[in-house]
Amino acid sequence: MKKLDTVPIQAIGDDLKKAIVHLDETLVSARGTFDSATRLVAPDSTLDTELNTTLQELSRAARGLRVLADYLERHPEALVRGKPGEAK
Repeated sequence: MKKLDTVPIQAIGDDLKKAIVHLDETLVSARGTFDSATRLVAPDSTLDTELNTTLQELSRAARGLRVLADYLERHPEALVRGKPGEAK
């Protein structure tokens, strides 16, 4: 019993209450963050639209580079002379 009397039960209880309050605040904040992230990546969000547009542009650019690479593979002299029939 003497050992139990020396345990600071009141202080432990107070610290535990403070920890629970901080945990609750953290969970509320995390919920807000998750809700914001969900709105950002929603299918109709601005970010989703911009990402799709960017991916389409990258795809067109890659296609253009493939066409150029194929042409230069068939006509390497075009690097020096340019395309036939084009004004210099």
